[in-house]
Amino acid sequence: MKSAVALAFVACLLLCAQARAQTLVYALSYSETQASSRARFANVSPAPGLRSEVENIAMLRNTRKNEIYSVSVTDGKRSLLFSDEGMHLEIRPAGAVSPTGKAYTSGTWRERRTTPIPGFYSDDGIYELTLDGSNHFRKIADDQKQGRAVLNPQGTKAAAESADDKSIFIYRVADWKLLATLDLEKLAKTHCPDCSASYGWMADGNRLHIELVGGEEEDAKADHPGAYILSEDGADLGAIPATSAAFTWPDTFIRISSSGSFKASCQTGVISSSTMEQSKESRRGKPSLFSSSPATIQCPRKHFR
Repeated sequence: MKSAVALAFVACLLLCAQARAQTLVYALSYSETQASSRARFANVSPAPGLRSEVENIAMLRNTRKNEIYSVSVTDGKRSLLFSDEGMHLEIRPAGAVSPTGKAYTSGTWRERRTTPIPGFYSDDGIYELTLDGSNHFRKIADDQKQGRAVLNPQGTKAAAESADDKSIFIYRVADWKLLATLDLEKLAKTHCPDCSASYGWMADGNRLHIELVGGEEEDAKADHPGAYILSEDGADLGAIPATSAAFTWPDTFIRISSSGSFKASCQTGVISSSTMEQSKESRRGKPSLFSSSPATIQCPRKHFR
């Protein structure tokens, strides 16, 4: 079994107002090698009908286990918050964490059914995970095959990009009810047709900021890259002035080794496509985490403009 980090969970930096403590939440995904898989199932029958349900489900998994941990920024103490080892549920180690101690991610539920044809079936869905070590979870919606959900600061709404990158869907977190569909393609065509886009929530938890990053065409005179605001009903509220201090925050980049040690640094700026690119690197097996929303980690005052 590969003990290194295979995938990094979307980091959420939570600030405890009373204790002024900071906690980093991350996930480790463990995959099998051919050698470890053979050793693990050496005494398991090659015939599915002669295996137990637990053994069959274990052999159907894509990973051996996925675990979510928290680590204290102040004293380095690490705690296991959730593990899908031995479960019918296999979670994806990428999602969002709310201030209420819940994580939201997609996952696959596997079970044996006798109808319509006896066998093992799988269902993809979106799950709410309780991050208290109890391993409790609940399915809140079928999997929409969309991008990773981004929660607003209040943890009440989630934004997810469509598979074709043309829309952003807004959901109510409690029951994953669709509240609105925002036209991302229209915004890009209006301001920067050759730009790529990344997005996040404003502090009020209702509006979204969309950052359009310059296109590859050198003569793209019609392009106006920058940060724009969309209302909760999709109205274009215009650009955020580049010099506005109200929309800067400490952008925290954190790298975590498989042993749990980490290093954090603060820089002034807004979340940009470079942050999104860093997340793609983590999917290739690099043990790194990134902040997906305005970080609440406390940084020295000098880091603010």
